[in-house]
Amino acid sequence: MDEIFALFTQEQQNSDFMEAWLDGFARGDQLGRGVFTSGRLSRSGQADGTPFETFASPGRLEESAVSLAAGLVRPALLPAVQTANWINYRWGSGSHAKDGDLRSLVPFTFWPGAFFSGYPALLPQGIETFQAFVPDQAAPTIFKEVLRYSQQQGCMPLWCVIKKHRHDPFLLSYQVDGFSLELNYARAGQPVEQLQKALQHMIATVIEAGGRFYPAKDHFQTAAQYRRSIGEQAVETFLQLKQQFDPEMRLQSDLFRRLFQPALV
Repeated sequence: MDEIFALFTQEQQNSDFMEAWLDGFARGDQLGRGVFTSGRLSRSGQADGTPFETFASPGRLEESAVSLAAGLVRPALLPAVQTANWINYRWGSGSHAKDGDLRSLVPFTFWPGAFFSGYPALLPQGIETFQAFVPDQAAPTIFKEVLRYSQQQGCMPLWCVIKKHRHDPFLLSYQVDGFSLELNYARAGQPVEQLQKALQHMIATVIEAGGRFYPAKDHFQTAAQYRRSIGEQAVETFLQLKQQFDPEMRLQSDLFRRLFQPALV
């Protein structure tokens, strides 16, 4: 992981986009091994004579094939992911790695639509996502700590991603001048209570280090934790605006009720 962060520093001045995929099963001195990707926008905006690529909706045959493959993998999900991670790491760190490849924005940024066709078969109970945003100086230490802790608790993330971020001026912003670590877990195949306990401990660790969370993902975060991470003043200002423009509280969501309504009681 130290090498990953060194690459972020090295490429920062020359890149518009940076992220690192990590093998969440790697332990010890291999903790955080992965594949670093960076890119910068073309000055011309598009290669001459190259059409802008988008994703076509997957056909029924393609969807059926992906769903069938996902269903076959599900009984051995964790060993399959561990093997796929090793292959991806070896492929990405070998001679197949590309430098200076010109690609269209959409395929570079997002997985193909067919990839998501297998989700219901592969993850019938869905996933739990932990995405922590931590300031620059604290990120390397905190990311190592939470990833090690997750592994020690037997909660193995299916995929992990580190991204570079910068602060923005919005009232309830989760962005910081630093990095985010996203860990995704299958709900099936492990005790829910064990996973919830581990994630709540990890959330507390991040908040103690001055970190924040993307609320739509980390649904184990409590109202008290959210208020501590985002700041009392920001929460109170938001609630005042809410009272001013929606005094009858007609516009609500589960997320709003979980993070803000305890303050209104």
